[in-house]
Amino acid sequence: MDAAPIVTGQRLRQLPRAASRPGERVPAMGAQQTDVVESPELPDHVLEAARHGSHSAFAAIVDRYEPRLRATVFYIVQDEELTRDVLQETFLRAYRALPGFRRQASLGTWLHRIAHTTALEQLRTARRRPEAPLPADSEASTAATGDPGDDLALREIVAKAIAQLPPKQRLVLLLIDRDGYDYRTVGEIMGVSPGTVCSRLQRARSKLRAALHSGPRPIVMPIPAEES
Repeated sequence: MDAAPIVTGQRLRQLPRAASRPGERVPAMGAQQTDVVESPELPDHVLEAARHGSHSAFAAIVDRYEPRLRATVFYIVQDEELTRDVLQETFLRAYRALPGFRRQASLGTWLHRIAHTTALEQLRTARRRPEAPLPADSEASTAATGDPGDDLALREIVAKAIAQLPPKQRLVLLLIDRDGYDYRTVGEIMGVSPGTVCSRLQRARSKLRAALHSGPRPIVMPIPAEES
């Protein structure tokens, strides 16, 4: 009997991101993905100009952080149209609140927290939880290989399993196991303690492991080492 495929952190990081611009196609599973983990903070003079009302400086903030925020929001709401609405509201709130930004957290963490809060509000208002849409060309990619153990098919299975997790657990799993954030930073983004982040992550990993193991072809998801 063939050994069951193994889902690692690397495979989680290869999951497709949401489109970065309205109308942009989501890349096929297996295509090269943009790393959305960390990018250098903007120069201080750009941030200060934005805090004092500079539209061009704020546009630079949007250009820098929108791809990461879009990916985060999409994995909460699982809908591209709703993702666009959440991003618009996120940046509107950030623009209004930016004069009071005191750098108690990084700008990226502060923006992620606004996006997280806004996404959950919009999700409650919508009163729906749509299934994760698959990229338009993922079916063709999978059909072309014809091998359910292929990396493309495996990432599709993992993505669909993650989409079934509750939004808060799904986001914790992706921020930590895919994007590499630590518990403290995720706690700042979500407005909870590191201990709550840890418990949500453990529940998410347990549910994901069970879902992958119960499929037509069991998939092994090893237990990552916990942070001390």
